[in-house]
Amino acid sequence: MIGSGLMGDFINSLCACKNICLQNNDKANLFISDGYHGDPFRYGVKKAFEDTYDLISSQPYINKFEILPSNFSDPFINLNQWRKEVHQTYKDTGGYNKCWSELLSQTFDYPIKEYRWLSVPPINDVTKERIVIHRSRQRHNHNFKSYFDTLEETPIFITTNVDEYTNFEFKDKSELLLVNTITEMAIAIRSSKLFIGNQSSPFTLASAMDVNRVCELDLVDASPFYIGEEKYSNKIKFIYP
Repeated sequence: MIGSGLMGDFINSLCACKNICLQNNDKANLFISDGYHGDPFRYGVKKAFEDTYDLISSQPYINKFEILPSNFSDPFINLNQWRKEVHQTYKDTGGYNKCWSELLSQTFDYPIKEYRWLSVPPINDVTKERIVIHRSRQRHNHNFKSYFDTLEETPIFITTNVDEYTNFEFKDKSELLLVNTITEMAIAIRSSKLFIGNQSSPFTLASAMDVNRVCELDLVDASPFYIGEEKYSNKIKFIYP
């Protein structure tokens, strides 16, 4: 199988990878590529591979995880195949119409069963039983403040990029946890009692592990990928604009 970026899209595509393997009672040779029928990774494929290697290679449905070699010629499943429908739908209607679970299961023809597709041990003592937040610098809505004000404890803001915390308007009411890799972020999120995020890759990790989570929606951009997931997971809620 071949998958590519951006990171959130790549993590979501692993749901299809898991379910295809379950359906065929097999394990995947998974290759990560920079822009193969998808978007290039923000920091390049080598960085994406290094950041996710420990996490992805430890999944029970993965046989091996490598960067796609330039001379690759074997038959493969393109994990970006879902983009064809998305691009056509957007072209025809100017928007999107399916949540991730439905889009992936229909594209790759598998039934929706167990929601979780990534496993990590909850071993981060800093975030254990804490509220963890991530907020990228885009895809916000005006009701986030009202929700934030209801929190009864100081949350931990998690990021790999300290600039995101610097620009977080509620940084004076939160603690910073700077992590180095996607794997470290996944462990920290898995250890929390609640994750709050917007439409970005850390929220995708929270969904992949099916932790208790709240998504800040930006209805102008891509929210239909998220609205509807509550039909398949009872651990997701939304902050609507």
